[in-house]
Amino acid sequence: MIRPVTVVGALALMSTLGLGAAYASSMTLSSKMMGAASATTPVMFPVSVTASDGEGHAGRLRAGDKIQLVWSRQINEPSLCSSWSNTSSTRSISMTWVAVDGSTSDDVLQPGNATGCTGGFHAGTFDMGSAAYVTGGNMTFTGSTTSLTVGASTTTLTVTLGTSTGGSGVTASGTVGTWTPDAALTDRSGHNSGSNLATTSATVQW
Repeated sequence: MIRPVTVVGALALMSTLGLGAAYASSMTLSSKMMGAASATTPVMFPVSVTASDGEGHAGRLRAGDKIQLVWSRQINEPSLCSSWSNTSSTRSISMTWVAVDGSTSDDVLQPGNATGCTGGFHAGTFDMGSAAYVTGGNMTFTGSTTSLTVGASTTTLTVTLGTSTGGSGVTASGTVGTWTPDAALTDRSGHNSGSNLATTSATVQW
């Protein structure tokens, strides 16, 4: 029987055993159950993305809705926001997020203005999987609480959307949402997420 290698589990085990101390830019895993085939995975990658309805209207993007992004490693905080340093494991700011009206293409949620973050807030973009979440122009969410937690081996960013202006929309169907990390964001050894993506399990976001 051919069984896939569970890459995330293998990475967690290596971290637990202290085998990741070399901070290689990628690792090659092999398994006899795969007929000695190998799989290569980067050390830094997007683990998961979750969008959740915070205001009781599924399929409708509104204030109070949330998105959570998880990276596989401790990030280098200045690569997310230029004025930050690695001296704190938790941070929270109020900033702007923008839901871009894709017209006939999927709508996309992305960071907007963040005070003190010269060059932008490098979290990446979230393709919502449908063009129906935002119609009639972009939606701007001001005062969005954006909280960072740097754990022992991973990093989590949680965004709670603030007051919205601009377009509106609702959808009852779509495809999975896709998070594309910003290549400017790195771990503390300088590795970014490359071309790796993370997707939601749900086909209707929020």
